[in-house]
Amino acid sequence: MAQVIRRLNSSPVVWSWAFNGIRLGTAAILLPLILRPGTLGKGELGMYYVFVELSALAILFDFGFSPSIGRNVSYAMAGALELTAEGHAEVAAGGAPNLPLLWQLLASTRRLFLYLAFGALVVLGVGGTLTVAWRAGETSRPEVTWVAWGLVLLSAVLEIYAGWWNTFLRGLGRVLPSARISVLSYGLRLLLAAALLLGGAGLLALPIAGLVSSILQRGLSRRHCLRELGAAPASIPPRSLIPVLWPNSWRTGLQFLSV
Repeated sequence: MAQVIRRLNSSPVVWSWAFNGIRLGTAAILLPLILRPGTLGKGELGMYYVFVELSALAILFDFGFSPSIGRNVSYAMAGALELTAEGHAEVAAGGAPNLPLLWQLLASTRRLFLYLAFGALVVLGVGGTLTVAWRAGETSRPEVTWVAWGLVLLSAVLEIYAGWWNTFLRGLGRVLPSARISVLSYGLRLLLAAALLLGGAGLLALPIAGLVSSILQRGLSRRHCLRELGAAPASIPPRSLIPVLWPNSWRTGLQFLSV
């Protein structure tokens, strides 16, 4: 039995299933708590669904960059001499990881997702604030509603900016730590949201849980990435790789928008 448990614990597939189970089961677990009498008033419940819809829009700001980044990180790990927008990159003899290219890709990814997060902040900040202003008067405590909206916006933007570290970690071939971190962060989000709802936090519960989860995921993923990469090389190419990532990303992004 102990051997079976060890094998399950070391299986990326099992941890990925666990992550998908938590993610899909979150609504089924939290919804009864949200609909429980006394948790949210009628106006707050309507505002909760507004928050959910606005948060879901944040996913679109990835625009297909995450799969492209993960794929190019894998190329660099396989020894690619450079990354190209089209075709196959030439691989060095021996296939040792190209550390300067990985660090160049890391810097480009950080800059890219900073831009994406800022874009989400502007678009959701304007559109979401107008939507909340239209409905805030229907809630029993509008001032709390506005605080909750600020936290929802911050949580959505942080999730965009923080999430790329886990994508980068998977690209480095560290699938098991990546899956474990996802399970831990989303599991904590679920438990914290449930505890806050039971404790009477109302509309504040879910965004607070989301913020804590994103911070934890970013911290753990970043630590694993930097440990895997080791010390930065003395010379990192200054050229941004965003133009290389863009051609495939926009096509994937259009598929996301069409779903």
